[in-house]
Amino acid sequence: GTAPRSTGTRSWHNKPRNLAIAPPSKLSVGPTRYPSRHFAPEPLRLYPPAFTLARAAIDADRAGGIAIAPGTLILIAPWVLHRHRRLWRDPDVFDPERFAPGAPPPPRFAYLPFGAGPRVCVGAQFALMEATLALAAVVGAFEIARADERPVLPAAVVTTQPDHAPPFRLRERPGG
Repeated sequence: GTAPRSTGTRSWHNKPRNLAIAPPSKLSVGPTRYPSRHFAPEPLRLYPPAFTLARAAIDADRAGGIAIAPGTLILIAPWVLHRHRRLWRDPDVFDPERFAPGAPPPPRFAYLPFGAGPRVCVGAQFALMEATLALAAVVGAFEIARADERPVLPAAVVTTQPDHAPPFRLRERPGG
């Protein structure tokens, strides 16, 4: 897939009312009180922590007409799955509203930033909460602008990460 449209991504950081920002000492994040909780899943959809997940088949099966023997290593690519046009409307567009309360949930196993099943990441909920609180604190206190326009491309190392650290300018928000 292609990178998400950066204009949509950039416009979101300047919408603190959408992120329901409060001073860090007064943050109380929940699924209905602070909509910033629905923001964190979208970056994880576009940039899942792992490019691929490996699992071994337990039983014999067939997939796409191909026989799968027990013990066969199966690779799952969340990066590709999260951009599949049959599973996601406008899959290359950064749209946190797709995870808003009342939005239809993604199809089962279409969203795997932390894996699924018995090997799902035990820290998934903590990571989402930490990202939400960090985002609320930073965006609530600062206006953020890119310091240069060099494209940032994903690098597949052990986890998904940027190919270089993009420089940003932070300007304190009034009252921040």
